[in-house]
Amino acid sequence: MSYELIETVQGLSLSNTLNPKERPIRVDFTEKSLAYRRERVLHEGLIQAVKIKNQPNLRVLDTTTGLGTDAFLLACAGYEVVCLERNATLFALLEDGYKRAKQDPNLDVILNRMTRLNEDSLHYLERSNETFDVIYCDPMFPDKKKSAAVKKEMKALQEIVETDDSLLPLLSLAKQKAAHKVVLKRPRLAPKIESPSFTLPFTSCRFDVYMTNLKPHSKISPDGESV
Repeated sequence: MSYELIETVQGLSLSNTLNPKERPIRVDFTEKSLAYRRERVLHEGLIQAVKIKNQPNLRVLDTTTGLGTDAFLLACAGYEVVCLERNATLFALLEDGYKRAKQDPNLDVILNRMTRLNEDSLHYLERSNETFDVIYCDPMFPDKKKSAAVKKEMKALQEIVETDDSLLPLLSLAKQKAAHKVVLKRPRLAPKIESPSFTLPFTSCRFDVYMTNLKPHSKISPDGESV
């Protein structure tokens, strides 16, 4: 394996030991690009998919937190987020980024909404009696349209994260555990895992939404309401 965790003055980094010139991967919730997204977070596709009309205080389970960007945006939208990440390396990066960001008083309230657990999501759901309004799944996938830097990041993550064939069981269990909906992020043109209640398409990805509180024969609008 060419990628290793290295402690630097900027924080914990995942670095390519065979190519030191390659930009290391780290979690930084204070970066400018995230600050911009935080300001317009309610326009994010993720939030459009997760939100429930007239319910601003949602409790969300992020089953595949990874480097934490989506969980952070969910927290920025005011949601309480339980973040699950089973890979020890990714979880270490997440924790390091979280601790550094906690030093910024402007982010403290947001970060306090994020509970991080180094656990397998399928095992967690099997044994947990907790209630979540929404369960979010974002399995790792390559995207040909992403920038070269993002492609390098994806390559690194694919090297350290083991192959996961548990998406279908996870989706099935999540649909039994979510009070309102399950949101699954997929590549825009990828085949559907199961037929969703509705889909929100975007440029490079889509969100398949599975409602769990439907009345018989009810129709679903894209804002997640039964009509």
